[in-house]
Amino acid sequence: MGDRDSYVFADYGELMEVLLKRRDSFASEEEFKHYALSTVRRFVADLRYLGIEVSLRANYLERPASAYSSELKLGH
Repeated sequence: MGDRDSYVFADYGELMEVLLKRRDSFASEEEFKHYALSTVRRFVADLRYLGIEVSLRANYLERPASAYSSELKLGH
């Protein structure tokens, strides 16, 4: 692995390491991102099955999360 990969693995947690090790098996970065997101969603569902609740904040790139508050989603 290159220097960048060594740096990445040194700075991310164990679960991210597992995802990143599979990165090269995807034809595009977009396919890898889809895989990573679906894997994390499944992991959260599996945790809930074990009685572990996880709260996640959606990432809306450059827009602050407050722009997507429940009030705005309800049309208030």
